[in-house]
Formats: sequence, structure tokens, C-alpha cells
Amino acid sequence: MYRQGKNITLSGLTLPGLPATVVGSNGSIAWGLTNAYASTFDFIRTKEPITHWTVHQEMIKVRKLLGGYDTVELNITVSPFGACGVDPGRKFSHALSSPVTTSHFTEFLILKRD
Repeated sequence: MYRQGKNITLSGLTLPGLPATVVGSNGSIAWGLTNAYASTFDFIRTKEPITHWTVHQEMIKVRKLLGGYDTVELNITVSPFGACGVDPGRKFSHALSSPVTTSHFTEFLILKRD
């Protein structure tokens, strides 16, 4: 990206959808990105038994090695915190909580953007 104006010259790198110059220079100062990792996932140990949460089924198409597909049924257990990992021998579960697993995120994805 290169932009020259009356009072400023800016060159650098942007990321799609991000209204900022991530790595760049204005002729006097240069900057860069050293770490773009954000810790947004949390595992929550729930006290409620796994039977307390909602279970829904998803059908997953799995590609065969020699062509064609098999359909595999996958049961997904969902708590208010997110999808649960189930250990049948235990009386608790672990839920994965993340901004991308919330209804707010999925509502954002289906927004009509003109």
C-alpha cells in the first residue's frame, strides 16, 4: 500500500478488512507487527452432568480414499458456554468458550454487506 498526501506519505502492508497499516513507514517512523495472537479460547469445567446439556446431531460427509463419500453421524453436546468435550467416565464436562462460538459472531457473519 502506498499513499501520498499533502502532509504525509505512508507506505506499508495492510490486512484485508483491517482499516490500518500493520507494517509500514511514514517517512520518519517505521513500525512492524511482532505478534498477532489473541487468546480468545477458554476451557470451562462445568459442574453439571453432561446429560444436563443439549445434544444435536450433525451429518458429516467424509471422503473415501478411493473416491466417494461416507456419511458419519456426529453428536454435538452444547452448553451455554459452548461445545462440550465429554468424558463418559466422569460426572463433569469441559466446554470450549470462544467469541466465534457465540450467536453474536454468527449473526455478524450473516449480516448483509453491500
